Amino acid sequence: MRSPSGGLIAKPWDVLAGLAVILGLSLRFTGLAQESLWDDEVWSKAVVTTLALPDMLQRVAQDQHPPLYFLCLSGWAAIFGTSEAALRSLSALFGSLTLPIAWIAMRRATTPQTAALCVVLLAVSPKHLRWSQEVRQYALLGLAVWAMLWCAVKCCYRPSRTLGGSGYLSPRLVCCTRITRGPSSCLPQWVQWAHGRSSLGIAECGWDSPQSFR
Repeated sequence: MRSPSGGLIAKPWDVLAGLAVILGLSLRFTGLAQESLWDDEVWSKAVVTTLALPDMLQRVAQDQHPPLYFLCLSGWAAIFGTSEAALRSLSALFGSLTLPIAWIAMRRATTPQTAALCVVLLAVSPKHLRWSQEVRQYALLGLAVWAMLWCAVKCCYRPSRTLGGSGYLSPRLVCCTRITRGPSSCLPQWVQWAHGRSSLGIAECGWDSPQSFR
């Protein structure tokens, strides 16, 4: 929508979504150091601070965790330190980035009202807030799932070989072990289907199109 002077006018639902993103960012970066690290967070800290890179990757693989988060956490800790707030801020960043990506994906796939309400609910979701303030990989996995959804929606409207390939492969770097099977394992097949291409034969769930969910 444009004003008589030619400038863009933000729609009310988009304004609400933007405010929800700001609120969500504030909530995720508030109180990161209020509580000490709990057991799993201590494990994450120990893995990235006490082991060399080859040993860290081997230890993480043995515990069936995706390696990308721990690689990111290792570099993050080297720059910002290993305090509670510093380590948790990486997940807070991933959780905050999820909000605008969810908004963009839902805005394209549904109505502005639905997209705005989705972002509002996600911004104040207790579960997502918890994931975004833990030294664990869950916020990154959530971000990867929404990124795959966004790629699937984009492919539905504007198929692209580059977009389809990146939508399939890049989140796969995150969702690559048994602990992440489920919806995140099936979403790349949705990206393939939306891209209008046949299955690449890599499906883990045996679901190659949305018709399989009926």
